[in-house]
Amino acid sequence: RPFSDIMSLPTKVLRIADQGKRPSSGDERRKGREQQLQRAYGNKASNGRPKDVLKQFGVSLRRDSELAESKSEDILELIGAEHQPMLHVLTSRCLKLTACNTLVPQGYDQVLSHVLSVNDDAFTVDVLPSFIARLGSTDVEAQPSLGACLEMMPLLLKLLSSSYSDYLLVALHALNAVLLFAESDLKQAARAPTDVAAMRSMSVQGIYLQLAQLQAQVEVLVQCELVTVAKEANLVLARLVALD
Repeated sequence: RPFSDIMSLPTKVLRIADQGKRPSSGDERRKGREQQLQRAYGNKASNGRPKDVLKQFGVSLRRDSELAESKSEDILELIGAEHQPMLHVLTSRCLKLTACNTLVPQGYDQVLSHVLSVNDDAFTVDVLPSFIARLGSTDVEAQPSLGACLEMMPLLLKLLSSSYSDYLLVALHALNAVLLFAESDLKQAARAPTDVAAMRSMSVQGIYLQLAQLQAQVEVLVQCELVTVAKEANLVLARLVALD
């Protein structure tokens, strides 16, 4: 039945009620309306309440909370229909992070090894905040090894060449964290690059040797038009220069 007919139901109900003798009490009045509706619309109208009448025609009156919940579900369905590729990407990243999280009990170096094996920029960016937090941790057992930091250098260099500002910022933050983490060792390596015996780890020399490439890329980012990227690049560059 057209929506206009449904909305005119109350008017029809009143018109039908006016044709007979008005009931003398509330119960009789309701009963009279039910009988008139039965004659006018058959079994589709069980009583005179608008909610029940409209329900018979496939229209329901819901509470505001139910309506809000329905709208939310409709919005989610609409987003899902319009953004399937993005939902697929985010789901994939979530699954990778979940799998990565299972490696944490085996040591954080295992987590970083997994990141290297996946070799996905978006996944690396997702993990780097955790990497930065571990580097700043006071718990030695929670910290990654210098060897793991060395293995992360190529990934950081790759991200520093990205066209995405978020990738640039997280890579700069991670490089700054590595420099702070190994600052004393790197300064020692700067004073005596060939004195391996004086270094705490062989990995220090490897990190130090890769800093030249990283510094060149940071110097490029200092000229970046994005203020946040340029500001962070200046801070990292100052720390790199201070190692000499």
